[in-house]
Amino acid sequence: MPRFAPLSKVTNCRRLGAKVVLDGANIGEARRRADEIGNANGLTYINGFDDPAIIAGQGRLGWRLCRKCRIWTR
Repeated sequence: MPRFAPLSKVTNCRRLGAKVVLDGANIGEARRRADEIGNANGLTYINGFDDPAIIAGQGRLGWRLCRKCRIWTR
């Protein structure tokens, strides 16, 4: 996360078990650092807002909620 990440976000991520690294003056610099860490450790970076799997999951959840609430019946 960039160094200016809100304390509440950092605290909640840590509470959920994340290893939080604060680095970078902006999102771009933080992303570059995340890529470096990922590459060095064989990890994959997943953008929480712009990743096809995340978007598909959010769409599926919305569809299921609509079905459950009978907003959309098809």
